[in-house]
Amino acid sequence: MAGPEHNRQLDSRGVGALPVVNHFIRKIHVPEILTKFLPQQRGRGRRPKVAPEQTLLVLLRNLVVARLPLYRIGEWARGHVTDLFELTEADLSSFDDERFSRALDLLYEADRRGLVTRVILEAVRAFKVNLRQIHNDTTTVSFFGKYEDQDFLGTVLLCRGFNKDHRPDLKQLVFSVCASADGDIPVHFGLFDGNTNDDQIHCEIWDDLRDFIGDSDFIYVADSKLCTRTNMHHIDSQQGKFITVLPRTRKEDGQFRDWVQENQIPWDEEKKLPNPRNRKEPPHIFRVYESHSRSSEGYRIIWVWDSLKAAHDALSRKESIDDAVKDLEALQAKIGKRNLKTRKQVQDAATKILVERKATPYISAHIDVEAVPRFKQARPGRPGAATPYMRGSEEKVTLSWIENAGYIRWEAKTDGLFPLITNMEKDGTTSVSRSRKKTSEDGGDEDEFSPMRILEIYKYQPNVEKLHSMLKSVIRVMPVWLKKVQRIEALLALIFIAQLISTLIQRQLRLQMKHHGIRALPLYPEEKECEQPTARIILELYESQRRHRLFVSDRLQQTFWDELSPLQSQVLSLLGVDPRPYGHRRTHSQK
Repeated sequence: MAGPEHNRQLDSRGVGALPVVNHFIRKIHVPEILTKFLPQQRGRGRRPKVAPEQTLLVLLRNLVVARLPLYRIGEWARGHVTDLFELTEADLSSFDDERFSRALDLLYEADRRGLVTRVILEAVRAFKVNLRQIHNDTTTVSFFGKYEDQDFLGTVLLCRGFNKDHRPDLKQLVFSVCASADGDIPVHFGLFDGNTNDDQIHCEIWDDLRDFIGDSDFIYVADSKLCTRTNMHHIDSQQGKFITVLPRTRKEDGQFRDWVQENQIPWDEEKKLPNPRNRKEPPHIFRVYESHSRSSEGYRIIWVWDSLKAAHDALSRKESIDDAVKDLEALQAKIGKRNLKTRKQVQDAATKILVERKATPYISAHIDVEAVPRFKQARPGRPGAATPYMRGSEEKVTLSWIENAGYIRWEAKTDGLFPLITNMEKDGTTSVSRSRKKTSEDGGDEDEFSPMRILEIYKYQPNVEKLHSMLKSVIRVMPVWLKKVQRIEALLALIFIAQLISTLIQRQLRLQMKHHGIRALPLYPEEKECEQPTARIILELYESQRRHRLFVSDRLQQTFWDELSPLQSQVLSLLGVDPRPYGHRRTHSQK
């Protein structure tokens, strides 16, 4: 007769990082906000078994920790502890891609801008995010498929444009994000038609930020597309502050680079930092100089010399020249063969090489044509001693090139240089307010925004670009398995919230590490030290955690969890996350 041991069953479900994600979702009141903003479903038939906001929360959790296509999320959820979704087994069994699609339809109909703004506001309040320095950057999101039916009023247009993923064959939209310098927290996002130029969006974005923050007393930092007369005047005329890069196409840039050829730059200040690539290498040096001549609009121009950029500029130029010469030598050996017999064919091939290798300013290619005598039999037949010949000629094309040594020397003197432009005076006032009242009492400390301080603010700009890296490599925004543009817009709004939650997790741990004097945590493989934990590393720490339930004759006998390591417990404590979903008691420090 079969004993009780033959009726034993072990049910193992994933816990993973869901308790961590749930903690931050509740902290910024995402469930309540979704319930408030999603449209009521009156007149749409019977109410679904699972509320749309619950469906979107399942999707949101997946975006943060797994990023699976819609048709696989139901299976993923059913493999986890159902309590973590605040749903039942029966609820999760009804999840399919159609349910998620209908929920995204509702999210599109909602006031998404108001919904996202409310979530950001809750995050700013709950985690005391400083909004005095905001950085903007854009990227493109590409889509496979035709997407020809885009007549739905109000949607962004997926179309071809300047693709930052180097996929000009795909349709795209422009995704803009603004982040606070206080922990890279995203505080604004925007979607624009795929062929929108970046210089056309900054006024709208700045107005949104001003309305959200409640005043214009914040510093707006962006790339060189901000540097148009319209954009800068729009911000400056409303007492806003900006820092951006002066483009190479501006007259002021060329004038200064010409001046450098005959003059030594009287640097205002120098700053040395450890080499970020290798601490054993020479230090990373910055020098700043404020130009005595302002921009044509009257704004300050700060010139910066960056030692790493100077080395990169020199190496890039050398590689362009070397690669171009190598390709020209190969082309030279092919002249006279197929498609390389005429002057035009050789000229076009040489020009293509110089353009592709970005060596046009450094190398000048010359095509010479020489008439070479050629003799041909006057009549057909086997040639003999008395065979008459006719004298003729044919073109012989030769290729030569020379390096533009003068231009190379000219450019070498400007290696590592780039100009910043700002409307902030040294005392913190803007150009407009300064011109209205140029007295000592209208500003603060005269050196509050010195040239070096302007550079330090701008240097945070690459951090916002890391949000795009998170968007495409961690949350994996592409590819998008959706056919309707409306659903794509709704999904991208949810992806932005997932991005917000991820950055809050990493910011909170870094702040707590600093507060407790913890320089690094052994979060890397082989317990290597990590000084700046990312959300991805933090969440992966709990990826394998599971809960197990032992059933005997269909009766629950025992529940137990995978043991938390000391590091996992420490990180939970630093994040303030309740460890009970992992089967551990809550300590006093976590209450």
